[in-house]
Amino acid sequence: MGSAYTPHLNVHQGSRDAKTREAIELLRKRQGTLDPKTISEAVEQFKQYLNAYEGDSAVKANAQQALNGPPEIWPPLLHNNTLHAIDGGNLRITGEELIARLWIFANEQKSETERENCRFGIIKALSDSIEHGGRVCPPGQTQRQVIAVLQGRLEGVNVDDVEVIRTKTLNEHTAAFLSGQMGTTDRAQLIQAAGEYLNQNPDVDRDPFMAAITTYANNSL
Repeated sequence: MGSAYTPHLNVHQGSRDAKTREAIELLRKRQGTLDPKTISEAVEQFKQYLNAYEGDSAVKANAQQALNGPPEIWPPLLHNNTLHAIDGGNLRITGEELIARLWIFANEQKSETERENCRFGIIKALSDSIEHGGRVCPPGQTQRQVIAVLQGRLEGVNVDDVEVIRTKTLNEHTAAFLSGQMGTTDRAQLIQAAGEYLNQNPDVDRDPFMAAITTYANNSL
């Protein structure tokens, strides 16, 4: 999971700008070149997702303001005909490319829980880009996105210098659960225990986990 961004933090402090640039470079390396059609389609998909968001109305309004609102001191992320300068101009990226790459990255995650966490992370980072009623600078907007979506998920990204706790994979959760059920021979008891395990581990993708346990029960009990 990416860490939450700290409001009013100086985005240019220490090596934060350089690490933000490095994060975008890592994302570009992972995804390769994106053609204009792919970028446009990904941005449109995210805009539809944001428009359909039914959570906190203030978060949604701020996100829309940051993404494509009216002119301010700092421009909106989209449609400003500007390449955002990151790390003193050592990297330049349009808002369209940034959103497209983050949206594509979000949808590449292995579990629906993580996909949704990343999608909402984009919204939350946009919302956090509004301070005192207006947008923060483009490097600040980009840094918030990197921390919310990439940090803790894309290897090598760690703007905050935090210890990243790796979540278990589905296979690891399945193995951990079954290792504690070695003496169980009753199918109903196993399925009930699996439900209790899910309640204790809400990060587990429920449907694939139960499918794996059911397959084990069918073959072994």
